[in-house]
Amino acid sequence: AKNKIAQAYYQKTSFEKKYLAIVEGNPKNQKIELNLIRDCIKTEIDENGKKSVTILKNIKSYGDYSLVSLKLLTGRTHQIRVSMEYINCPIVADSLYGEKIEGFSQMLHANEIDFVDMKGNEHIIVTDFPQRFNNFLKK
Repeated sequence: AKNKIAQAYYQKTSFEKKYLAIVEGNPKNQKIELNLIRDCIKTEIDENGKKSVTILKNIKSYGDYSLVSLKLLTGRTHQIRVSMEYINCPIVADSLYGEKIEGFSQMLHANEIDFVDMKGNEHIIVTDFPQRFNNFLKK
């Protein structure tokens, strides 16, 4: 934000964020609710942590992997990564919560954001499908 008024507005305004990920396994469509707490580098599940909610939609299965869409209803550090590990479908090439794969970076991509600006105009910003996802799925 360019000024304190805009900063205050956008801190209170909700942003809808969606991500694409390639994950191990074939998860079912679901809402993942966890209580998370930050512990140095990693985020852990803890009954005393802050609530996190992630909506998972399985778009397509590719054998041992799936392309999923993830919508955040909260915004906790590493929320998606921990949620996917929790359901035993870690994000491909996630060296912290899954398994590093030589030659590939983590298969998580922020692909859509939806918000209403201070004038009441809705903005939906969508990115292209990442080439690195195509490269991985072709391997």
